[in-house]
Order: sequence, then C-alpha cells, then structure tokens
Amino acid sequence: MSLYKTVVKILKANKVNLVIAVIVTVITTFFYARTMLSTDTAMTSVNLAVVTQEDSALSKALIDHLKEKQTVVELNDTSQRGIDDALYFGEVDYVLFLPKGFAEKIESGQQSVINAQSRPDAFAKTLVEGQVNTFLSTYTAFYQATGNSETALKKTISTSVIEGDETIRSGYHEGVNHQFGSSVFNTLAYGLFLAIFSGYGVVNLVFNRKEIKNRNQVSPVSTRRLNRAISLGMLGYSLLLTTCFTIGLLLFTRNTWSGMTGYLLLNVLCFFLPIVTFSTCITSLVKNSEALSGISNVYIMGSCFLGGVFVSADFLPDFISKIASFTPTYWFVQNNLLIGNTTSVNGDFLTKFWMNCFILVLFASAFLIIQFVLKKDSQWFSKKSFA
Repeated sequence: MSLYKTVVKILKANKVNLVIAVIVTVITTFFYARTMLSTDTAMTSVNLAVVTQEDSALSKALIDHLKEKQTVVELNDTSQRGIDDALYFGEVDYVLFLPKGFAEKIESGQQSVINAQSRPDAFAKTLVEGQVNTFLSTYTAFYQATGNSETALKKTISTSVIEGDETIRSGYHEGVNHQFGSSVFNTLAYGLFLAIFSGYGVVNLVFNRKEIKNRNQVSPVSTRRLNRAISLGMLGYSLLLTTCFTIGLLLFTRNTWSGMTGYLLLNVLCFFLPIVTFSTCITSLVKNSEALSGISNVYIMGSCFLGGVFVSADFLPDFISKIASFTPTYWFVQNNLLIGNTTSVNGDFLTKFWMNCFILVLFASAFLIIQFVLKKDSQWFSKKSFA
C-alpha cells in the first residue's frame, strides 16, 4: 500500500502535464463544438458550388432545383487548388462537378457520372447528394417511360419531391450528431495519450534514479514484485484517467447519444491498449527526462497532426496519410470517422470497424514484444558485463 501511495505522490507532484492534457482536450472539444454548431443544420444552409462542363437543359434544371433548396455560390477560381482553398476556408461546403455529356450518360442509365468534393466537417455530402439523386432518379424514370427528354424534364420539375426531402432530413440530423460525437472523441488521441505517457514517464524516472534503485535492491521486496506493483499502480492510474476523460466527453455529447456511441466506447478501449503498451515500452527504456519530453512532443503531437486529429486528413497529401498509418492514432481516428459517417450498422461497417480495432491490438502487441526483446537483451548484456 505504501508503494501505491508513493506512486500517487509522484503523480501529484508532477501534475503539470496532466493539467496541460486536460486543458488541450477541453479547448479542442469546444473548438469542435463551435465548428459543428456554426454549421447551420437547417436544410437550406449548405453553401454549394457547381462546376459544370455541360450546357444541357438537364444540367440547368438540376442547378435551378438546387438553388431552390441550397445557397449556390460562384467560384472565381475553379482549379483544384482554388476549390481546395474554398472548402478549407469555409467559402463553400460542397462542390458538385457535372462532366461533359452528363445528360446523355444519365439518360443511358449511368447514375455514377457525377463527382463531388465536400468539407470533412460538414454533413453536406449526404444532404446534397440525396437531393441530386432524387431529382435525377425522377428524371430517369420519366425519361424511360416517355422516351422524350423534354417531356421527362417538365414532369420532373413539376413533380413534388417533399417526401424524399423528409427522408433526407432525418438522416441528415442523425449524421450531424454522429459526426459531432466522433470529432469530439478524436481529442482523446492527444489529451489522454499525453496524460498517460507523462504519468508513466515521471514514475519510471523516479524509480530508476540510482539512489532509489540501490535502496530498492536491498529491500525485502523482490524486484519482480516491485515492478509488478508499479505496473498495477500505473494501470489503475491509466484506467482512472481514461474513465474520467471518457465520461467527460460523454456528458458533453449527451444530446448525440445513439447506438453508435457504444462503438465509440469500444474504439476508445482498443486505443487504450497501444497507449499503455507504448508508454510502458518507451518509459522503461528511456531514462532521460528531456528525451521523454521530446518523444511526447514529436511522436504524440506529430501523430495527431498526421493522423487527422488537429487537421483533417482530407486536407493533407496522400503520402502523409501513409506515414500516419504507422501510428495507432491514425487507426483510432479512422474508426471515429467511420462511426461519424455511418447512420446504420451493416456488414461493411462492422468489417471495417473490427479490422481497425484489430490493427490497434496489433500495435499493442508489437510494443509489448519490442519491450520484452529489448529487456531480455539488456539483461543479457548486464550479465556479460558483470562476468
């Protein structure tokens, strides 16, 4: 019991990093809340831009249809860079591309001829695509029935699509809630990781001091038992932190609770494993406080930037995502994004979700194996030096 009290005292004396982690998590959470709430969830709030190479009656009718439901804006620069900038700075939420020959392809039954690009933090994609698909499906049905594009277009324009919009409305608000919850839980990738890693670092640095190590070697408690007690104490500390952080975020997102919330919690549990094993592995090998601080700043914060916590991966080059995939943070965020973009659970969702969880478990196993191998090598070299 005295050992656990010592661990608690050490953590209390070095609570700066814990406070920093909590502050960063709170600030980032409120930032996400402000971003999501600033996006008006009304059905007419999407800023939409249309980039078209088509001048057909169908494309004009589709654009007019969207103008009635959304705010259609003109882009001065329709190059890829200009579109990326407009999305990044919030000038538009969704960009619809109508290719040349669009009308002919639709009339021939090719529904997947439209490309689009949207902001990663807006649910405009589901909303606008639902309205576009409803309009084009109606037109296709009338065209196949009449065989005349002009007649089909007139009937499409005059046909009410309120029922379709009401279906979109329900999925829209549900999707917004899911995206908000998943975005908030992304903040654990920095706050929770930093708090746990810093705690392990501080405790290991203290117990690895030469004078304390020598004292423990002559104590009646064996080294193995001492290490086991420290590990259990730190595991309890990590579980307590994870529980507190998670409860805080659950309370903050209580208005968005749904069946998908359970998957968010499962994802946190899977992410907890590589956090603890990474912290245990690194802090047991690195004995210098400056080096641990460097690892904290470079690895933890770096993986959050590369993995899409602070900056959406949609705004980063593909090679950055490939680099980030070598960190558990990336797969934690990918699972959260998957949950945020899903309104109903199906086989495809479950396959992707459990695969990402499995990868997180593999990271935890890899860190354990690395620690075990390096520890064995260290003991072998110590015996050789003593001999």
